[in-house]
Amino acid sequence: IPEDDSLRTGQPTPLRWRDLIARRRLHWVGEKLTGRVQAYLADPIVDSSSEFISSIRESLRKWRFASMPPLFNQLNPDLRNVLLGELTEELLYQARSRLPSPLDETVWSNIATDLTRKTAQSMAQYLFCHAGPIDVRKQYLGEDLLKHAKKAAIAVRNGSNAINNLNNNSIPEAAMDNHINNLSFKSPQRNIKKKNLLDESKERMISLYDAPNTIRFGTAAAMADIQAYYDAVELCGIESYYIPGKTRRVSECDRSIVSQYEPDSMNDSEKRSPQFYWMARSIGAFKKGDARVNEKWYLENQVLAIVHILASTCVNWRRPGRENGNGWYSLEKLCREINFDLNNAKRALSRGVVKPTWPESEIAPAYSPALSDDGPTKGPRRGRRKARRRKAASSQRELYNGLDAEFPGWIVKQIQRANSLHVDRYWTHPELIGLRITVRSKVG
Repeated sequence: IPEDDSLRTGQPTPLRWRDLIARRRLHWVGEKLTGRVQAYLADPIVDSSSEFISSIRESLRKWRFASMPPLFNQLNPDLRNVLLGELTEELLYQARSRLPSPLDETVWSNIATDLTRKTAQSMAQYLFCHAGPIDVRKQYLGEDLLKHAKKAAIAVRNGSNAINNLNNNSIPEAAMDNHINNLSFKSPQRNIKKKNLLDESKERMISLYDAPNTIRFGTAAAMADIQAYYDAVELCGIESYYIPGKTRRVSECDRSIVSQYEPDSMNDSEKRSPQFYWMARSIGAFKKGDARVNEKWYLENQVLAIVHILASTCVNWRRPGRENGNGWYSLEKLCREINFDLNNAKRALSRGVVKPTWPESEIAPAYSPALSDDGPTKGPRRGRRKARRRKAASSQRELYNGLDAEFPGWIVKQIQRANSLHVDRYWTHPELIGLRITVRSKVG
């Protein structure tokens, strides 16, 4: 975002990026409210010709941002990027149920996040910012989406081939580092708690092969090295001396890549969990040649899913009078462009995108009388853990970020200030983008 608020559009009146975003968000809110008003008017007992309804319609009409294409052509490059960023967020929000956390680097590789931005920006330009017949714009958009997908698929295959053939010295070190960076996931490097690591016997780590939940990439990469140790111990018939979390603290891996694993037999495939066929490993394991990149997994989950979910969710590709496809975009055309089997693509899309969720966050929401069966007490009940006094931290610290138990539908973030016990609280709502309610200077 440009620091200078007085960037000009070629007109005598300066236009600030804040004004541009505010105008677009009013339009977005107006579109949401218009849908609700229409649902309200569908009730036969509602008088749609009343003065009240007429005033609402007039207000919503004024909120419309109908001059987008001519305005976009007059904006300077900085303001265009600001507007495209806002439109990109709208599109990603629209696809949020099928494409969760689309730019989260702990869920998506660098190739995937770059593809998401390019795909959403192309859609924003052709759907909202360019003038001309909508059929022509959709034609160019379909071509753009296929180009983005093809480029990302090539990057996946090039990276996979380079990393899986480390003995080939013809690849420069800088190019290899770029391949690894493109395919890797980042992690906050948190410590993995002992109670999450150990099995029921408390004497060894849980088996990754039988894990019922999809494990976070950084967590799985750290646990995979321990699993390899256990596999070697069992193969050699010796006794294990290492208990993770007891004899040594285990932390999430900083950067990881998804590897492949082929079961020895069909019996193995029937017993193992879905994550048995792919597992995140540390980049060190790939550099040593201990793991191989799962190219098919990346094409399914980090390329195909992104493009097709955004294209099918945010764009209506139907052409009047054409029942057998539209010719601009389809799953079949996408699979041909990235050289991927159509049946495998359909199975991958039916499963949905991979969203690692284990271990779950252990931060509990604040006590709310409305959601509790217990009444208030004057003192601590028997068995209740005594609360520890929070200490001031040298840097700003996030205490909680999640659903507010007292206000359903709202998300609250609690931030403790640096060198202070004061906690600032910020409330946002997923359907009110841009609105944030702040409560400051409250001692937690």
